Amino acid sequence: MVTRQLRSTAVLAIVLLSMVIATPAAHADDDVRGLSWHLDAFKISQVHRVSQGEGVVVAVVDTGVNANHRDLRGQVLPGRGFGPAAGTDGRTDVDAAGSHGTSMASIIAGKGGGSGHMLGIAPKARILPVNAGAGSSGAGSEALVEAVRWATAQKPDVLNLSIGTDATGTPDPELLAAIAEAVRQDIVVVAGAGNSGADVADTAKVPGVISVNAVDSRNEVSPLTNHGPSLAIAAPGAKIPVAVNRGATNYAYITDAATSPATAMVSGVAALVRARYPDLDAANVVNRLVETATDRGPKGRDESYGFGVVNPLAALTAEVPTVDENPLGTPAAATTAPATDPAVAADEDDTGFPTLLIAIATAAVVILALLVLGAVLLLRRRSVSGR
Repeated sequence: MVTRQLRSTAVLAIVLLSMVIATPAAHADDDVRGLSWHLDAFKISQVHRVSQGEGVVVAVVDTGVNANHRDLRGQVLPGRGFGPAAGTDGRTDVDAAGSHGTSMASIIAGKGGGSGHMLGIAPKARILPVNAGAGSSGAGSEALVEAVRWATAQKPDVLNLSIGTDATGTPDPELLAAIAEAVRQDIVVVAGAGNSGADVADTAKVPGVISVNAVDSRNEVSPLTNHGPSLAIAAPGAKIPVAVNRGATNYAYITDAATSPATAMVSGVAALVRARYPDLDAANVVNRLVETATDRGPKGRDESYGFGVVNPLAALTAEVPTVDENPLGTPAAATTAPATDPAVAADEDDTGFPTLLIAIATAAVVILALLVLGAVLLLRRRSVSGR
């Protein structure tokens, strides 16, 4: 663990990578489906005939998920809370203002049920809520590190990170290491590029992570979102209806924008692919997503769209050769801290044994040898005198 002093001097503020840009829907029967332009862009009715994400678990490391929202009931597994949310099971959203975790979960796995309901990309996937306490009041990086580590230990199929560190801040090496470990554990990790108009956020730059930018209904990328050579893919992220914690009925919706909802879109598509191709490892799931993306902007991978806009139907049905490595890179092998105290380790020889113990053992052997030699000489003298 880095020292508390290092944590206090580093800029490790946790930021929500989306902004609520519209007022809540006034009634439960508002045409939520009609506002979901991304579903039409994805040809979702055709997509769901191929896969709906059945059997797949998506960990949402965020502000918790309101498991009582009508479009998420039965979709949310017991999870865990960290930081301010410690002691909870993740099924309560601590973000009173924006319901960030709930809204991301609804994009991924909303059950649908009519024009007034939220239909997710993978409505038969299950959500594992991991509450890092990163609500409107913000939270320390340590809680987010613990949340990512715990989520990784549960071995979900997909890990959604619609929150992260600002690209202009100093990255927390422990957080980046935790994300890298998730990639090494055969988990598809999806992270938002960020919305500061700068380079891609450090949390989305970890090798193997799918970094996501946002496009509108015309497939144009906002200049307010982050750009850079490490960008992997783009997805719908403008005026997206989402479920939120508003009112006693838990039936409220708002529209959301930027890279947070776009990240949840890609996590939903990854869930569809993992359900359709259960034998594929994470590297090949990532490869399917980037190889079948619809190219936009300059030909090939670019700093605004990455490999292009995610294409769920193509990702599920196209012929894509398998690969041996993640096309977005592979994190370096994890390093472990010394098992012994450095002061003790400094007093060890090349075999790993402390030199003091070796000296004592050597002295004991010498003394024992001298005692044996003395005893032999004494016996010889007695034998000579007795003749």
